[in-house]
Amino acid sequence: MISQLKNFNGMETKTILNDTSIIKSIRPFGNIDDKRLTPYIYEAEKECVINYLGAKFYKTLVEDNNNTYANVLNGGYYNDDNNYFEGLYRAISYLAYSRFIRNQDTTITQMSVIDKLNDLSDKTSSDDIIRLANDTDELGKKYLYHTKEYCIYMKYIEDDKRTIERNTSIN
Repeated sequence: MISQLKNFNGMETKTILNDTSIIKSIRPFGNIDDKRLTPYIYEAEKECVINYLGAKFYKTLVEDNNNTYANVLNGGYYNDDNNYFEGLYRAISYLAYSRFIRNQDTTITQMSVIDKLNDLSDKTSSDDIIRLANDTDELGKKYLYHTKEYCIYMKYIEDDKRTIERNTSIN
């Protein structure tokens, strides 16, 4: 699913996940326009995956045309079926979706930032949005952590002791 997405500058950039595959990778969340998720995929990959797995390995994944690292992307069992991980597709999906949730109820217009409401909608409380975003973010980081454990086990990367902390960037 390596794809070309436009980043914030309008430049084409390679990413691991594309906007249509994110919906297939996470639990059902209703009617979401795939294109609205594009900037969040870019953010999740650039801020989390590169920082946590390393830029060199990320570039290797993005440029892998032979599906050499398909298992890293898709997840599965390893270590004689004693360990399981979800893979980068799901990790990135959840990380991107958590960013989307935090920004989903606002629209930036020429004049200001507004809440998106209509006659048939009710505003969700900030606490509910934060709780859902944090839960989704935590799950994405958990999946990313287990993917890194797999990559270390397979000797694709070395353990550089970087950690993931809840509600923060990867350290």
